[in-house]
Formats: sequence, structure tokens, C-alpha cells
Amino acid sequence: MKDYHVAVCVPSTGEWVDDFGKSLALMFSYFAQNRVKGARSQRMSLLTAKGSMLVYLRHLLTVNALRSKATHILYLDSDMAFPKDLANKMLERDKPVLALNCTTRVRPVQPTAFDMQEQRIDSRKRHGVEEIAHAGMAVMMVEATQLRNVRPPLFMMEWMPEENAYCGEDVYFCMRLQEAGVKIFTDHELSLTIKHVGRHSYSHDDLE
Repeated sequence: MKDYHVAVCVPSTGEWVDDFGKSLALMFSYFAQNRVKGARSQRMSLLTAKGSMLVYLRHLLTVNALRSKATHILYLDSDMAFPKDLANKMLERDKPVLALNCTTRVRPVQPTAFDMQEQRIDSRKRHGVEEIAHAGMAVMMVEATQLRNVRPPLFMMEWMPEENAYCGEDVYFCMRLQEAGVKIFTDHELSLTIKHVGRHSYSHDDLE
């Protein structure tokens, strides 16, 4: 039996899309009423941070989550929509890092998870839980203990001369995790249940 304390960490510029707020409220309600398999106790707390520097916001939220003695950190972006049982299902997968394969929110719509061969993953064509190289942090759950041996800083916008572009803070975070020997996974079925809200709510149904 396990004791779960999930710290839900939401960085934003100060605005949440309606579908995100509804999803978040339903998830908290469902979590309070439905026991995770194998749980002795469970609780969920909400941590938010507002600003324009995403790297700093993710750092601040992570520090505060660890100070709260959370067992798991659930990173959620404020423009995502997801099912009410999201946290329960992610916990039940029992992975060190579980990053769902969300899509981009502009056309051409593309998945954001990459397999171990650095190829984009179409979750419509795969099944179950798969180890991946990296993914976005829009919906990502991390076991707090996995961060103990990760070399800081956890988040950076690193310049990649060979590509003449910046590496996003999410990919950088995945690189630091792998450097510390922490494996990253995605869940294909669960990835198909989330949406990235822009002018339209984008999902795997919009992939070209």
C-alpha cells in the first residue's frame, strides 16, 4: 500500500482556458472520491505560478512541490483539457515519469512525443505504455524521488548550434532526467483522451 500526495503544478501567464478549469475541477473531485489502486491514503494539492518566464515558473513550482513533500508532481499546462480520472490512471501506471503525447495547437498539428529513435510518435498507431526519448510537459507526472539525483538546473532554454534553434525547457528537462538514469514513458491510449486548446481543441484526430 502507498501514500500518495500529488502536487498539481500549473504555470501560466495569468489566464486559464475554460476547458482547463472545468477539467481541473472535475479531476480534483474525482480524485477525492475514488481511491487509486493500491493506495493507503491519497491527497491532491494545487500549486500555481503566474508570469512570463516559463523556465522560472516550472522551477518555482517544482521547488514548492518538493518542499510540500509531494510524492508525485503532475505538471499541467493551462490550455489542456483532460478526463476526470487522469491523475488516478497516471498513478496506476506506476512509472517514474509519464508524459502524455499531447499535440501542438496550431496547424499542421503534430504529436510532441518522440520515440527512442527520435521519431515523432503517432499514438493512434501504437498501444499501451512505451519508453520514449522526450515529450512536452503539458501533461506529465513525475515521481518526486526521481528528481533527487538530477543535475540542476532542471529547466533551461538551451541553444543548439547544430540546429540554429533553442531547445525547449521540456526537452531539456527530459535530457536531464535521462542523464540521471530516469526513464520516461508515454501512454498511448491515455494520450488520445486529452486535447490542446487553441482556436480549436486539437487532438490526435487532427493529425495529418
